[in-house]
Amino acid sequence: MIRFALALERTTRVKRGTVPLHAYAAAMSDLTNEILSVAGVGAGEIDGWIATSTESRDQRDEAKLLSVLGLVAPQERCLALPHPGHHLAHASAAFYSSGYDEAAALVMDSYGSRIAGGGRERETAFTFRTGQTPEILLRVVRDADRIAGYRRDGEVWTPAALSGVGEIYRVVTLALGFREAGTTYDDAGKTMGLASYGKRLSDDNMFYELAPDGRLRFDRAAESLVELGVAVREGDELRLVPRPPGRPTSSSTSTSRRSSRRSSRRPCCT
Repeated sequence: MIRFALALERTTRVKRGTVPLHAYAAAMSDLTNEILSVAGVGAGEIDGWIATSTESRDQRDEAKLLSVLGLVAPQERCLALPHPGHHLAHASAAFYSSGYDEAAALVMDSYGSRIAGGGRERETAFTFRTGQTPEILLRVVRDADRIAGYRRDGEVWTPAALSGVGEIYRVVTLALGFREAGTTYDDAGKTMGLASYGKRLSDDNMFYELAPDGRLRFDRAAESLVELGVAVREGDELRLVPRPPGRPTSSSTSTSRRSSRRSSRRPCCT
């Protein structure tokens, strides 16, 4: 039973809990002490302490996180977790709360965990069976330093060659203006929440298409963003033109430009 939970941003008073690296350990200590205080327990009453992060690349990195716990937790009660991976954590949360004995899970999160040897998770598929170790069916990895949606000279930029459903989702979110002010942290939860109320802009597949080999291709994404008026191509990059705060989301012009286009391909969500 969960007694109490608290996000780091609640004690730092900074959105998403983003603090300088040199202040991270102290910030986590303040957060942990606050949790203990509200829950009414002391550090010595906790049977086991764990720490994990999406930024750990392997088991060795994961073990280093225990040093952060040393500020508040008895060392003999700190437990090292197996290196789980961001995508595996997402998939596990879905499966182990589903009630199924067997299931497959697909995670499309372009900014997952770092992978030993380089790269980050982009899309991963797992099979789960009760009492057995999850198995990886598919894993697509992107360059670790690749970021779609970065600030430069007061503008938000992205590579013109986009790849991955998660990356395109992030760019569309930023183009809609859903981001934390002054940063490129996207509020994709807003886009996800509003998606069920949306209407198709075209019968055509605007952002991706199915290639003959069965893989998804994203060659058309940049063109579509430009046609929708939310990006401008400048060399090998796209400069996003986000919707200003408070302005209604309207696509009447873009819709008319797309309405005459038809495709024999099977339509998919845009």
